[in-house]
Amino acid sequence: MKIPLRERFSLLILPLIAIQFLCFLAIIVPSLTIPADLRRLELHLRQRTLTASLARLLDEQAKTCVDFVLRRDDADRRRIEDLQGRARNTLARWQALKRPEDALTAEEVRSTSEIERDSGRINQLIGEIVDRAAAGGADQALDRIRQELAPLLARLEGEEDSLIETEGMALLETMASARGRLAVANLATSGKFALDLDATRSDVLRGFAADQFARRLSQELFLYALTAAVGRREPGIEAVREGARDALDTWRKLVENHTSSNQTREAAALTGIERGYSRIAETGVQLLSLVGAGRRSEAVEVLTWKLDPIAENQISPLVDQVVATDAAEIEVGLAMISSRLRWVFGVLGAVSLLGLAIGLGSPLLIDRQIIRPIVRMRGLATRLGAGDLYVRALVDSDDEVGELAAAFNQMAADLESRTREMRVLGELGDHLQACMTVDEACQVLIPSARALFPDDSGCILVFAPSRDILEPVVAWGNASTPPSFAPDECWAVRRGRLQAVTGGSRAVRCQHVPAEGDYLCCPMSAQGEMLGVLHVQLAPSGAGAFEGPVEAKQRVVLSVADQFAQALANLRLRETLRGLSIRDPLTGLFNRRYLEESLDRELRRAERRSLPVAILMLDVDQFKHFNETFGHEAGDLVLKEVAMLLKRNSRAEDIACRYGGEEFTLILPEMTLEHAKERAQQINEAVRQLRVLQGQQFLGPVTISVGVAIFPTDGSNARDVLRAADGALYRAKQCGRDRVEVVA
Repeated sequence: MKIPLRERFSLLILPLIAIQFLCFLAIIVPSLTIPADLRRLELHLRQRTLTASLARLLDEQAKTCVDFVLRRDDADRRRIEDLQGRARNTLARWQALKRPEDALTAEEVRSTSEIERDSGRINQLIGEIVDRAAAGGADQALDRIRQELAPLLARLEGEEDSLIETEGMALLETMASARGRLAVANLATSGKFALDLDATRSDVLRGFAADQFARRLSQELFLYALTAAVGRREPGIEAVREGARDALDTWRKLVENHTSSNQTREAAALTGIERGYSRIAETGVQLLSLVGAGRRSEAVEVLTWKLDPIAENQISPLVDQVVATDAAEIEVGLAMISSRLRWVFGVLGAVSLLGLAIGLGSPLLIDRQIIRPIVRMRGLATRLGAGDLYVRALVDSDDEVGELAAAFNQMAADLESRTREMRVLGELGDHLQACMTVDEACQVLIPSARALFPDDSGCILVFAPSRDILEPVVAWGNASTPPSFAPDECWAVRRGRLQAVTGGSRAVRCQHVPAEGDYLCCPMSAQGEMLGVLHVQLAPSGAGAFEGPVEAKQRVVLSVADQFAQALANLRLRETLRGLSIRDPLTGLFNRRYLEESLDRELRRAERRSLPVAILMLDVDQFKHFNETFGHEAGDLVLKEVAMLLKRNSRAEDIACRYGGEEFTLILPEMTLEHAKERAQQINEAVRQLRVLQGQQFLGPVTISVGVAIFPTDGSNARDVLRAADGALYRAKQCGRDRVEVVA
């Protein structure tokens, strides 16, 4: 009587199941607290990051407030409003993550309370200072910045530094605690957990240093701006400069000691930051010397034209890039640790259970029926893993070991076939990624398709731009190129999945396929959009590159369809991005860059032909009201509706652009002043008729003010004509809005 191998093992394992189960619990239970440690680690990290971000945003608000007092530029005011919104959002996220007060120390409770209170006071104070400066009281505004805002910021920064240091200490302590509890898991993975934790700790320390430098830099820029504005050297500049330099040095040491795939890129970015900060230090010395010499106006120019561009264009983008990269590496590191934990728990449990089978039983039975076949299979698997795809096992029994040998042989045969497929598919993918056009991709596909389907014929059809017909773009094999057909003639397109019509299937035949012969139709989709169909006409013999069932060929068809669809989508996306570079993403109108290029071209053409060109500058009245009353989404909706109206009321040769913010520009070639004014009145009236709805809510009446200028009457070049049109727009605003004004 044949006894299955599983039952023979069961008879041997039962006496020791209890012992092995206890060993299993002894390994797993001590590690169950690790997920909670990882969640706590992530919480501390987010709290510290948000605290540092809040400090930096408040310093940037103060710096921009000083800039507004000096220049009274609406752009600075809008930037202040944006920074205040971001600061409020950051504070809200920080409050949402804040632990209960009973879990905090008395010092942490005091620091968090003062940060919440002082953050609100700073936002309120900056608003008052901006309003005062806008009303013409620049000196009083500077006095309030120096006497109230600067001390309040200094106190808040002290509390934030204390809280950031506390969160950082808690973060590192949590990592150390997790490292201790991971001893068993670390041993089971040959030290991989320790390496992951060390890498994550390195990422955290570099993130700390980057945040510290960014905060010190924003403080330093604020003090430079305040010094230039009031004409007196502000106390604390030297200490902040020293802190920024120390943070930069610490950052450099951590980057040099860090080894990862991103080390070279981060080192290069840090070099650029150091170079930019050296220029800031030199410019700061120049600014301080000018202030000391009483040359306040020159110091303000140094601040505006030298110091600010260096910080905004050279340092800030690099710092933001590195901080984002470090944050991503930390997230990946924590995810890897969590994933590896689950794997280790499963492996340790499996090893414990496997030990029951290996540690018990008759030595002779294990040797004859288990150890020898397993050793033999291990050798064969090793050879297979080393690349010997033709190795096969001897099937000399009808028990589970014989079934294992037969399964190994099937696996080796499948692996051999799939290796050939993967090699061809890999080469196809590499070539498709290097293609620059769809035609190149089609030519690349032909040799790979012939290798994958040597006895079969096939083609790829893609949707026409109208999406009402599928057109062939490439074909291979002996069959002729099929004609175009409607999408509803293909069941693969209808169902959105592979349609296999073979001898043993009862699938419905597609209308675009001849009445005889087996075939496969596979839809090609990428990024949520169906792009076309891959059709393969199978050879009558069913032979070719496959010796197995047709399911193997279906797998290859799916892979080819997926790769070609991704390549096709990427190529189309590349072409789309070329168009997006000259379009405003919100309204769909041309952007300011295209306006400047097109206006110069139109003016030169008009000058050659002695024809006029009308320029209309349009501004949505009371646009701030929509944002403040209904939210920024409502403001965006108003801009979209106005843009659509401009498109509808423009000729084919007219150019409608979004100039910036709520301002639009219309270029009207070959249009006189009378016709331009009439067109402006028509657009103005059409805007009055707009009814903009956000959901079911009516946003209220929309009006615009329009300034009209004519080339060459109102200017001999693009800059002058735009300035004239803008002046007319400004006059329309002053005269009560909702009107059209021409250049006087």
